[in-house]
Order: sequence, then C-alpha cells, then structure tokens
Amino acid sequence: MRASLLLLSAVVVACAPRNTPPEVAPPAQTVRVTGAMGTGTAVNSSTRTSGTYDVRIDTIAVKLDQVWKTLPAVYGALEIPISEFDAEKNLVGNGGMKVYRRLGQNQLTKILDCGRTQIGQNADSYEIIMSVITTLAKVDSASTVVYTNIEASGQPMNYAGGQTRCRTKGELEKQLMLMLESRLLPPG
Repeated sequence: MRASLLLLSAVVVACAPRNTPPEVAPPAQTVRVTGAMGTGTAVNSSTRTSGTYDVRIDTIAVKLDQVWKTLPAVYGALEIPISEFDAEKNLVGNGGMKVYRRLGQNQLTKILDCGRTQIGQNADSYEIIMSVITTLAKVDSASTVVYTNIEASGQPMNYAGGQTRCRTKGELEKQLMLMLESRLLPPG
C-alpha cells in the first residue's frame, strides 16, 4: 500500500503543470554608423538589424512637411513605385514589389545581399520580392527623422528552391537620403 501511494504521488507530481517562465526573445542587435553625408551636412544615421528587418534612421534639419512633400519625387527618381501612401502616419513606400536584377538604375547586387553560390551573388539570378517603406517623424520645428525600412527575399528563377532572406547593404537608403538632402538643403 505504501509503495502504491509513493507511485501514485510520483505520477501526480510528474503530470502536474510546470510553472516555467515564458521564453524571452534575445534583444535586437543594434549597430550604429554615424558620420557626414552628402555635401558636408552632418546627418546622424544608424542601422538597426534583427532577424526580421533592417531600418536606417537619419535626421535631416528640415521641417517634416517639406520632407513629406519631397519624398514621393525621390521615390520616383529611384524608380520605386509607390503603393503605400499614408499622410496620417507620414509613410510612403512599396510593400511588395517584384524585381529582377535591377531596381531602377541600381543593380540588385549593389543594394542587397541574398547570399552566394558558385555562379555568383544570388541577387543577380533570383526573383526578389522587396519592400521599401519610409516613415517620417518630427524631432522639433526644424528637424525630421527619416526611417527607411527595407525587407527582401528571393528565390531561384530556374529551379525549385525556398525563399532566401536578403539583407540591405545600405546603399539604397544612402541614395534616398542624399537625394532628399540635395533637394531640400542649400548647397555648401
């Protein structure tokens, strides 16, 4: 009888729910790059990366409404079709365009890293689904923060294969900021 009580209590303890803490995701890794861009205008910029997104953050000494009015023209110059335009959120971009080899004047291997094979960089031979979204936020009456988020993935065109996540190289975001600066800031 005593043995069966011990066995019963062992079974009850083994079947009881455990109070384990929920898994906590590791904090996102942050990499900061700060320096001068364009025509000597100091621009604070950083790139924050985690497993799912790449965001570049720049500050420009121009009022938000002026940057907002200029942003669609910059997207046009970069040949990024605008499919998302939200004036309330100050958001402009394209949430899912298909590109192959080039985005406007940019060869994809210059702006994206999708890995390599023996043949070369995957961005040259993959069909890429790409999202480029820019959101603006007011710092003060004379400055604006520009958040540019790029997400991309690709898959082989000529054979079956899964999606490969691509990372931005920062070149497209840099071009976007240089174009904004050249259109909004005085030369010099």
